[in-house]
Amino acid sequence: MTMTNAEMASNIEILSQLKEKGKLGYAVARNIRKLRDAAKEYLELREKLFQEYGHSVGGNRYVVDKEKLPEFLAALNADGIPDIEHDFEAFQVDEDTFCGGGLNSQQMDKLMWMVKEE
Repeated sequence: MTMTNAEMASNIEILSQLKEKGKLGYAVARNIRKLRDAAKEYLELREKLFQEYGHSVGGNRYVVDKEKLPEFLAALNADGIPDIEHDFEAFQVDEDTFCGGGLNSQQMDKLMWMVKEE
């Protein structure tokens, strides 16, 4: 499967919020790891920029204020880094497993890449 750095980061955030169990939970956990591995350098760059342009809101979380947001986005988007594509092997589940979980319609729409094509 191919995704851009930005798509992988977005999918990691969506998957990290889920509390699935069973086979779907296993697929979620496995795909988080695979996405993090594939987007490692991009995620490190993004974290470094969050620390540089943002301020800590506790733990390992940073927020960029509106005033610094244009600078942050310019640095993040430099050289088209968010648009670089990577291949990774997604762990996919059948449609029944996917639909039988607790995902809402928005989550399902964003995560359809996890469904095996028949």
